[in-house]
Amino acid sequence: MQTCNAYPELTYGSDFWVRIFRQSCDGFKFSQGHEPIELFRGTVPAHKRGMAWTTDQLTAHDFAWGWLHDPDAPSGEDRVSKSYVYRTVVDRGAILCEVDQNPTLSGRHHEREVIVDPEALGEIECVETMERGANRAIRPGG
Repeated sequence: MQTCNAYPELTYGSDFWVRIFRQSCDGFKFSQGHEPIELFRGTVPAHKRGMAWTTDQLTAHDFAWGWLHDPDAPSGEDRVSKSYVYRTVVDRGAILCEVDQNPTLSGRHHEREVIVDPEALGEIECVETMERGANRAIRPGG
């Protein structure tokens, strides 16, 4: 029995997924506009150049918090002690798919997920650092 992988790009590589999305992008509806778009990602440094981002910094904050409090994470020294919220700006051509608020696709409401070609990401900066034990309710701007 095959299980769902939360990070399919780790199994097949991002090049594979970029090709798949580019080949099937006609079936996806993209938001209007031509200007670059600001995106956020809550994760650990090893995964900061991933494909899944969000347009909502508070959603990224929740993902960063999740890295610190994942019940399936290793215990002891191997457990993540810090996570980060990263910010980047991408051209619209880097966007492969927008899942925006579709619970049947993402399983989450209001995630505002954007799938991007990681090779086309702009400069990535850290905008928030979280440490284990951080209060999830303390969110940027809140």
